[in-house]
Amino acid sequence: MTAPLDFDGIEAKVQIDSPKIGDLFKFAGADLEWDASLYLAASFGKEGVDWNLIDSDGAISKNRFGARCV
Repeated sequence: MTAPLDFDGIEAKVQIDSPKIGDLFKFAGADLEWDASLYLAASFGKEGVDWNLIDSDGAISKNRFGARCV
């Protein structure tokens, strides 16, 4: 497999619920000392080299956010 992340045209849904953002990013080798919680529910897509969150709702700690792309 020469391009394992070659998902052009994909659209999917993702849900992340992490009690500590710092722990979430350890999988990528990041050492982030941040104990805030993260909740994210979103649709995402990929076109070319661009990965995009299309619609999202979530919260960092108790601060809610949301976004819609049209």
